Amino acid sequence: MPSTHGFLDMTLAGLGWGLHPCGMAEPHLAAGRLVDLGPAHRVEVPLYWTITRLHAAPLRHLTDAVRIAAGAVLVGGG
Repeated sequence: MPSTHGFLDMTLAGLGWGLHPCGMAEPHLAAGRLVDLGPAHRVEVPLYWTITRLHAAPLRHLTDAVRIAAGAVLVGGG
């Protein structure tokens, strides 16, 4: 999603789960529209790093750093 608000809207619509800024999520948590999974709740899903081809070259160093960090700490990373 191109915006944090759009991503939150998609989560509220039940199209997935997400990590949202507390200030945006708290009213929805209080109203029961979102559920806090908490750190004890494990969710294993494939993660994807996507960038547009237009910006791929300038973001190469960042992409490499994300891949290295993910490979070091995520289950099945690498």
